[in-house]
Amino acid sequence: MVPVLKYCSFSMERKLALALVKAWVPRRRAFWVGERLISFSVFDAALMTGMPATGERVIFDEEHVTTEIGDLVRQRVHEVEQQELRRRKVRGGAKENRVYKNFVDAMVYLCERYAGEEHLQLWQKMYAWFVLSGVFFPQGLYAAAWEKERYANDVAGMSKYAWAEAIWRYLVEALDDMERRLAHVGSEIQFNGFSLLLQVRVIFMR
Repeated sequence: MVPVLKYCSFSMERKLALALVKAWVPRRRAFWVGERLISFSVFDAALMTGMPATGERVIFDEEHVTTEIGDLVRQRVHEVEQQELRRRKVRGGAKENRVYKNFVDAMVYLCERYAGEEHLQLWQKMYAWFVLSGVFFPQGLYAAAWEKERYANDVAGMSKYAWAEAIWRYLVEALDDMERRLAHVGSEIQFNGFSLLLQVRVIFMR
């Protein structure tokens, strides 16, 4: 099995994000665009992602359960951190001892490392967690979706969950939160979730 994974972060242009938050109507679950409302439903998320809209509910706030893939990601992030600190020490003059932790990059590295057939089950779990963390449920920049780790660890059982509903709910909660905080944050708009869906829904469905 040859690794073909290449990851580019999904981001939203800041001015567009601000415009969408201002246009968001929480009680209608829709955007005011021009003179019309453009709804954003679970089925929009299902249509655009190909993920199931029905099934068992994905829980966001369950207690985190540590698994093998989680241990591997933490170990890789620690290795990169130590390498960077040694590099800074050799170069000299660097007083900053904090290293930015890129968990998604660690997942990509591990997907490539365990791409052989002998590690197929481990690769499937790592790749599933990478997709959940880096695409569907991004939390900040390159963070790990730790509460989704247990779902990725059970790859065989993932199909029974309503992933489109979870993706939609995660985005709507983020939009609701930013809409409430808009008066206080000004133009500093940043929210979690698969924001690319919002751009596709509003721009191409208007």
